[in-house]
Amino acid sequence: LDAVRHMSFNKNDRNIPVIFLTADATTDAVADAKALGVDTYLTKPIDPSRLLRTIEDLCEKRKAEANKSGEADAVETVLSEKKSIIDLTALDQLRAIGRDDQFLPNLVEGLVKDSESTFDSMHAALQRNNIAEFRDLLHAMKGSAGSIGATAWHELCARLERMSAVELSTNASQNMHELVGMYEETRCALLGYISAYVRTFTIGVQSSRVTK
Repeated sequence: LDAVRHMSFNKNDRNIPVIFLTADATTDAVADAKALGVDTYLTKPIDPSRLLRTIEDLCEKRKAEANKSGEADAVETVLSEKKSIIDLTALDQLRAIGRDDQFLPNLVEGLVKDSESTFDSMHAALQRNNIAEFRDLLHAMKGSAGSIGATAWHELCARLERMSAVELSTNASQNMHELVGMYEETRCALLGYISAYVRTFTIGVQSSRVTK
């Protein structure tokens, strides 16, 4: 027990699994060992096969705990970088209402496909100088962005929508460049969120929009 106490104060030793091999099988002895953090208590005579299985099980448990801790740190790192672009609470709610792990990935895939089509229509509307049609498409894009927690993209669409027809026409190229850039950032942030929480997913559309 003294050795276990010493290990508990050493940060390099405290995560090492501990197995007690002893002839003392009293309730008090077991309780004292558990209180100090002993993982497993085996009484003599020791069955070698049981001891080996116990060691293997403890090693697997420690490995799983380490992996889980590493994944949690990775998730936090990814999400902390995306908080200004996407609404994590909204995405958590969408993930919670999904029937399976594919619900949110499928939702994002649909958004990507719809957005690609909307950008093409926007370019066509601007080429015809049809600002009313462009504004309608911008409004639809704002709604799509808001529905999936794409906060920054939604706010950009709202800001552009408030512009006058003259401003939208005069700054068409700059506005489209800004829209496409924010869309790409949002798409990457959404995929980062999904990869952090969903082990297997497929996003069939790979986008690299270029302002026409």
